[in-house]
Amino acid sequence: MNKLEAENARLQERVEEAERQLINATLREREARAERNDWKALAERRKEALEPERLAQAFHEAYEELAPQFGYKTREASAVPWADVPENNKRLMIATCERVARAAIEEEGK
Repeated sequence: MNKLEAENARLQERVEEAERQLINATLREREARAERNDWKALAERRKEALEPERLAQAFHEAYEELAPQFGYKTREASAVPWADVPENNKRLMIATCERVARAAIEEEGK
């Protein structure tokens, strides 16, 4: 192998190594994007789960379902589907859930 062929072989090796590095970088970038998208989706689901009205509705439904298991009978006026809960009771539960959610988020940020 002459000097020119040897130099061409070295250059070809460098090209192949650069291509391998590019492929690896592309794979790492794809993995990083997928991970970022997963975190963004999780954050969005969390935000929705902590939305005060959704949280209040879930709390109401769970509370009404679980109360008998604890020997408790809820008031007839509030022992109804969420859509039929008296408006003042609904506003109170939403405001309470908003305060609790805000406190939980602030505590998590510390």
